[in-house]
Amino acid sequence: MELQELELVRTSLRHLLASTEPAQLPLALVEQGWDDLVAGDPDAVIAALFEEQGTARVAGPALDVVMLAAIGAVDPSTHALVVAPFQRDVTCSAVRRDGVLHVDGLALAGCDRADRFVIGDDSTVWTVACASVTVAPTGAFDPAFGLGRVTGVVPIESATAIAGAQEWCDAIAVGRRALASELIGIGQHVNTITVEYVGARVQYRRPIGSFQSVQHRLADAHIALCAARDAVITASEERDEWSAMTAKALAGRGVLQALANCFQVHGGIAFTDEHELHEYFERATMLDSLLGGHRDLAWAIGSQLLTEMALPRIPRL
Repeated sequence: MELQELELVRTSLRHLLASTEPAQLPLALVEQGWDDLVAGDPDAVIAALFEEQGTARVAGPALDVVMLAAIGAVDPSTHALVVAPFQRDVTCSAVRRDGVLHVDGLALAGCDRADRFVIGDDSTVWTVACASVTVAPTGAFDPAFGLGRVTGVVPIESATAIAGAQEWCDAIAVGRRALASELIGIGQHVNTITVEYVGARVQYRRPIGSFQSVQHRLADAHIALCAARDAVITASEERDEWSAMTAKALAGRGVLQALANCFQVHGGIAFTDEHELHEYFERATMLDSLLGGHRDLAWAIGSQLLTEMALPRIPRL
């Protein structure tokens, strides 16, 4: 896709995200021609959607749309995905035991649109009636993100199998690449507002952006974001589990590093309710934790290295 075309897509997505309620987003994307866009250049379009979502700090089920497409056979306007809870080394949202599915996972904002949830255990992807489980607000670090905790016990005969373990792994890889792009969108935004701030804030009769220590912090943040973006590009080319883990780990670590530097440069004002920086920190922390935090993913990649003596392909920087 040409740069001019991609910018038009970004503008359209930006307007759509700003004007659409979470529950209506899957249908609104379809009406906007999402299927045709994804068929033409899926990696660029998905990255654009999630970067714009991160920049605008919008809560919605866009992750459902791309992950359910990887699973197939379900309509995201009537189905909502339940992903794994915030637990180390846990990638499934259900455990099958004694003829029942023990569901424990997280659903995104807008899940009230659905009549069935899509869950995954270690061998099968299932759909279950929303009425058969309980959804409660998580009260997590970023309440505006709208996460719901989905729990319940569902008999196997009440669930419908729609896919296998490979489709679930493919969906998680797609989700990690998408979340990496959303984190990059957050990082870009906080870097932009910080550059504007250091150009306007004056100390000792000079803009603080002229101080070398400030320049070094912002340069480090920029480099971390560039590395994360290249990792997403590499993961899109490789399309495997490990490159997706690498991309999300680099994005999570890089964006949190960028935020730490931006907080330092802003000083105390960044911690006030009046400033938006702390809100982006809350959102980045939540996104980093979803589908595996950067520390957990780095641990998993290291374990893989020790077991197989093979590394994911290094991003081209």
